[in-house]
Amino acid sequence: RPAEGENKEQTQPAQQVGRGAQSLAYAEHVRRISEIEAQKKTRELEQKVKTELSKVQYQALMVQFFVQRRFKHVIMASRFYNQIWKEGDGTLYIDQDSDINKVFSESLGVSPTVSTLDSLSHEAIRDVDKGVEVFEFLVERGELESASKRLAEAYLVGEFMPAINTLERDKKRKVLEFVRGSNVLLNAIDSKDYAKATEQINELRGKADDFDATKAQAAVAAFTRASDMQIMMAKNHLAAKDMEKAQGAIRSAMEIWPQNPKLVEFDRLVDAGGSLIQFRNDFDRLFAEKNYREVFRRRFEFGPSIDGDEDRTAKFRQIMENITAIETAVKGAEKMSNIGQNYAAWEELSEVHERFPDDPDLNQFMTKLAPKVADFTIALNNAKRHEERGNLGSALSWLYKAKHLHPLSEKADTGIKRLVQVALQ
Repeated sequence: RPAEGENKEQTQPAQQVGRGAQSLAYAEHVRRISEIEAQKKTRELEQKVKTELSKVQYQALMVQFFVQRRFKHVIMASRFYNQIWKEGDGTLYIDQDSDINKVFSESLGVSPTVSTLDSLSHEAIRDVDKGVEVFEFLVERGELESASKRLAEAYLVGEFMPAINTLERDKKRKVLEFVRGSNVLLNAIDSKDYAKATEQINELRGKADDFDATKAQAAVAAFTRASDMQIMMAKNHLAAKDMEKAQGAIRSAMEIWPQNPKLVEFDRLVDAGGSLIQFRNDFDRLFAEKNYREVFRRRFEFGPSIDGDEDRTAKFRQIMENITAIETAVKGAEKMSNIGQNYAAWEELSEVHERFPDDPDLNQFMTKLAPKVADFTIALNNAKRHEERGNLGSALSWLYKAKHLHPLSEKADTGIKRLVQVALQ
């Protein structure tokens, strides 16, 4: 029996521990293969993440070019994009709530893709080229008003396009002169200088064949006629010795058209009256008292009474210009303050206040505005004090603080440039 059991053991496979699939070397080999496979998958995942990140950054650059209206750059970037990433997925990775996504989805009604950017860029370039072509055609025909509008439309879209940048200077100059003349006309009507407005209308009609002067001529005719009627009424009241009504009528005439030549005729009539002496005495007294606001309030009385007196007229004109400048500045500051631009309002008024520190209305408004701009004024004052002491670093620090509060501050910009120039010397 022992011999039989021995033969049975010899028929079974030999189990050799430490060799083959049961060996430690084989187990280490299997572990190493698993580790390499894991590292490979990790590297593949990292590479995929880097690829997607590169794609997102590249798309962001394309969107930036598009927003900056650099459409040639967008087209070149689109071509490179299609060569780099050929899988065909051109969807832009844009936040759904972002403004640029709303531009594509809501305004344009298309999905934000690379192909969309490419298509829109081509369309923008075509529009700009067409606008420039129309502009040149209109300039050659002398239709400068229409040409200025077409150029403005093309420039708004293609500011950096070659078609815009290579336009002939002479053609652009013609349109520029026409636009300047149009602005002069608007300013003349706004300032009630209808004689200048009439002159400008005739000049613009000679420059541009398509200039429509209908509205401007109607406005000038209406206001000049109304002013003449008021002067006529003032003469009638003066003849009837009704000074109060005469003053009211002449006041209305001056408000409608301050430079009406017929006011000179009325001035001569008023000079014949004894009230002129009283008006001149009042003017001299108020001027000596520096009560310029009262002079401005009674300007319609003093204006005719001092006509022909060079000294008084010069003083009166200076007062009118000063008060008008103050009123304009205060009204502009009020508008800026109403929309939250208190620093800009204060800075505009501070320049006027340096010229007219004693004006009560100006001081009242600046006092009202002071608490809202205290931090800004403190920064400017500290900068000035440190500059006077020679502490340029501290002065610059305060100026930069003021610029941080009001980025468009001219005082801060001027001070920074001045101190930097001093520091570099």
